[in-house]
Formats: sequence, structure tokens, C-alpha cells
Amino acid sequence: MRFKLVTGPAVTITCQGCQQSKMAGSEPYLTASTGLLDGVPDSVYLDSTGLPAMYYCESCAVSHADYEDPTRSITQFYADTTGKNIL
Repeated sequence: MRFKLVTGPAVTITCQGCQQSKMAGSEPYLTASTGLLDGVPDSVYLDSTGLPAMYYCESCAVSHADYEDPTRSITQFYADTTGKNIL
């Protein structure tokens, strides 16, 4: 996954990880309680590798970014191409 921070006017999205409704964007929005442009959007990230567009809240994006694929982790290196001499 490649994440990109959503910027621009505020829009409502649903997080693909936790299924919560969030306000994405970087511009303030009108709040219903005050009627002023004092709403601050949440930090929401777009997975730029997949179609359709999939949005993740900050905590769900962090949990995906910290994931380590055990099949691709390297715990030892070889000094030669035969794979016999371990460094």
C-alpha cells in the first residue's frame, strides 16, 4: 500500500479499516453547531495503489504501514552466490 494524505475541501469518507465516518481534507468546513468555518478535518489517507479508491483514518493507516511481511524479511546474508557462507 502507498498512502497519500487527502488534501483540499473537506469531504465525508468511510474508513476501510474501522468503518467509521471521517471528514477528510485540509480546508476548514462549516460545523452544524456554530455555523462557522471552524471545523478541522481528520487526517485521512488514500491508498494510491488500488482501484476503487480506499480511504483509511490515521490510526488504521499507521497499523497498515507498520505491518511487516514475514515472507520477505531477511534475517541472514550470504557472502557468496552459492548460499553456503553466511555473514
